Amino acid sequence: MPGVTQIRYASSTGKSFAETLQQLLDRAPDVIHAGEIRDLATARIAIRTALTGRKTLGTLHTSDAVSGLRRMRDMGLDWQRLAESCHAVVSLHLVRRLCTDCKRRVDASVNPPSREIKLAQRLGVPPAFGAVGCKGCAGTGYKGQVPLAEVLELTPPLKSFLASEPSDADLLKIAR
Repeated sequence: MPGVTQIRYASSTGKSFAETLQQLLDRAPDVIHAGEIRDLATARIAIRTALTGRKTLGTLHTSDAVSGLRRMRDMGLDWQRLAESCHAVVSLHLVRRLCTDCKRRVDASVNPPSREIKLAQRLGVPPAFGAVGCKGCAGTGYKGQVPLAEVLELTPPLKSFLASEPSDADLLKIAR
């Protein structure tokens, strides 16, 4: 894509991922995606980059948005730095997509409870379609995935709360 530069990390160069990321910053990018943040050195560079005004994106493997903050804290970043640098934490869950070739309308009162009907009931929405199965989806009724995003916006009150070094239970409570 025009205007986008990707740098591949290779451990064979003898440089750590954090050192490679630091070298990238010498090019003064406006936006940086730090890839997967696995250690304190990489997390510190990502935070420092964000604090200098660059839009910084990073990836962590966690089960929800709040756990993303806790994971950064567990790596060794302090709550104050996280409060200063983070604007939001997004957790993505990939959900199977109904096959567009064979999906059919369902009536929850007539059809036996499927995963879609149960999910729709939990969300308080009527299920519109159900899985059937065809050659296009190898008989599964599903083809592809849809991302469901959970967004935790770090509002000024939440940032102030983070600065107080909350417990995990308190963080989850205030985030909700």
